[in-house]
Amino acid sequence: MCGILFVIIDGSDLDSNIFNRSKIKEFLRRRGPDQYQSFDFIYNTFQFHLESSVLHLRGQNNSGRQPYCGHDNYNADFPCLQWNGQIFRLIDDNNQYKAIDDSRSDTEELFRLLTKSGENVEDIVLKTLSSIHGPFSLTFWNQTTEQLWVARDLIGRRSLCWNTNMRDKFLIISSVAHPFENDEDLSQNHSIWDSLKFEEIPSDRVFCFDMSENKSLEQIWQDLRQFYWPKTLAGFHIDIDGHYISRMPIISMLNMEIPSSEIDDLLKISNIFNNEGFVIDMKICDNFLRVLSESIQTRCKNHQNRCKECINFDESDCKHSTIAILFSGGLDSAVLARIADQFVEPKHRPIDLLNVAFDSKASDRKTGIDAWNELCHQCPKRQWNFVQIDIDRNELELYRNKHIHNLIDPNWTIMDDSIGSAIWFATRGQGILLSNHNSSEQVEYKSPARVVLLGMGSDEQLGGYSRHRQAFQKGNWTSLLNEIRIDIERISSRNLGRDDRITADHSIEARFPYLDELVINFLNPLPIWQKCNLYLERGHGEKWLLRKVAQNLGLQRSCQNLKRAIQFGSKITSHQNGGVKGHYSYQK
Repeated sequence: MCGILFVIIDGSDLDSNIFNRSKIKEFLRRRGPDQYQSFDFIYNTFQFHLESSVLHLRGQNNSGRQPYCGHDNYNADFPCLQWNGQIFRLIDDNNQYKAIDDSRSDTEELFRLLTKSGENVEDIVLKTLSSIHGPFSLTFWNQTTEQLWVARDLIGRRSLCWNTNMRDKFLIISSVAHPFENDEDLSQNHSIWDSLKFEEIPSDRVFCFDMSENKSLEQIWQDLRQFYWPKTLAGFHIDIDGHYISRMPIISMLNMEIPSSEIDDLLKISNIFNNEGFVIDMKICDNFLRVLSESIQTRCKNHQNRCKECINFDESDCKHSTIAILFSGGLDSAVLARIADQFVEPKHRPIDLLNVAFDSKASDRKTGIDAWNELCHQCPKRQWNFVQIDIDRNELELYRNKHIHNLIDPNWTIMDDSIGSAIWFATRGQGILLSNHNSSEQVEYKSPARVVLLGMGSDEQLGGYSRHRQAFQKGNWTSLLNEIRIDIERISSRNLGRDDRITADHSIEARFPYLDELVINFLNPLPIWQKCNLYLERGHGEKWLLRKVAQNLGLQRSCQNLKRAIQFGSKITSHQNGGVKGHYSYQK
């Protein structure tokens, strides 16, 4: 994981040192504490300024320094890569995949693929990016073709933003959007920072800037080339007049079939817990568990298995927690924890369960402790660290105003603020430790994990939101399917960039097992009634495929937990003005 800043300035009246002294450096270094590098150069009268920070998870300690150009000394005559991502698999032309050895730097591997000779550069870039399974955002400067390539993965799991105004002066691409503020001695530039506006770069296409001579920066923006992924995440063809990428990592289509009248009648009398009425095919349960387990295994591997403390001292025999889980105790997080136990090695290594609450009566605290006790019973050899994170109003307001809002930008709704703040405090990992392997004494603790698993993506695909039940009750199966299709297709633009900015601020990488390409490709074609049955009550019918998997894993209590969004389960909403709707714009 890394922090990216790529700036092109048009105009000699602007000093690129304003970025060197900007607070952006602080935010980039929080994302990547292991390595940091910046450099400047002039190309065709444009000033280039690049900064990268690295959270080093794969390869040797000295590999993959960014911005990466294949050697130590950089100038404008060499290609340059800024890479914030993980290559978990590479797909060939026959949709067969191979894993990348987690001892190798995927930055170096990607650079090798992007710079290989003998083919058209455009074909190489698009073919390479379309072969990647895994989250990413990147910039790639190719000096030979005078092109700057910019992209996020199709699912949008890594943040990357750019400026939407002042494009005659700047091209600014950054992992974080807001903190372009300078020291007091640069007050003459404050009007620039106050007027800059940003947006998340769309993840439904790949962008290419032509930096050839005799063009102003404004012309370069206007001539921006866009290469679209040919289908949505739900597998439906897009209809846009433009260039298309020849293939994509999501190859399945959302099944829009509705159940027959016979199946529908059986669904009305079904009971997931005693196998009455319609019964989910156990082969589907087993196959879903297999695919989800592969996704979780991939995310429990592919890092150096050393914590934040031991990585600094090059300690190879780290015995601390290296994996954490955002843990409400709900269905999604309980399943992640139960399966992760199979793959986190060695078996005595702790797993941190991060549970945040903004009120002593928060429902997530009760479900969290219940699910923790269930995990301790199911997997007694594992040390399960339940991190009880309690945040009062004063601490919330302090960090929300002075820091968290910088990370939420450019997403500015009440819901973004509530969810983003809750995730920030949770992934900070600082609280009271409860452990099944220690005494009952409560001690202060801060998680040293460098990877955190989050459950985002299951509700969209498995009918877990209350709006899915509302669509079903007010309409029919088709109404439900249309709502699920909307949710799947907007995953990339709704919240994942925000969640990456929030989580990475603690020098910890967010990984989303339910949004693995293999999981999406498995769930899309399944009939809707194999994924959810909203004739059943809450806690039974939504996500009932995942509930059945949880039941088969022995999570008898957790498989019946109700869905509660983190802003409600943690009770952070109790600190908001009453009557304020989540979609309202948050006034800075």
